[in-house]
Amino acid sequence: MMNDDDEVRCFGDNAFAQLARSMDAGVEESVPVPIEIASITARSVTAGARHACVNTTDGALFCWGDNREDQVQTGPSPVVTPV
Repeated sequence: MMNDDDEVRCFGDNAFAQLARSMDAGVEESVPVPIEIASITARSVTAGARHACVNTTDGALFCWGDNREDQVQTGPSPVVTPV
């Protein structure tokens, strides 16, 4: 989700680094937490069951989370990765 300041936030399970944090099964956030993406302005956010991506105003795409189906290009990643 994006708030009014275009800050990207996620909530839910983090078993596959969906919250862009180190993977930790059983850790869940019921309140949206900020996702650290350096120096970008988000245009839109899309989330799958175990990953999420943000499209920036300059056309870049960044993803994080599970990568079993090559969703984020780098393996399960708590790091926001350019795609």
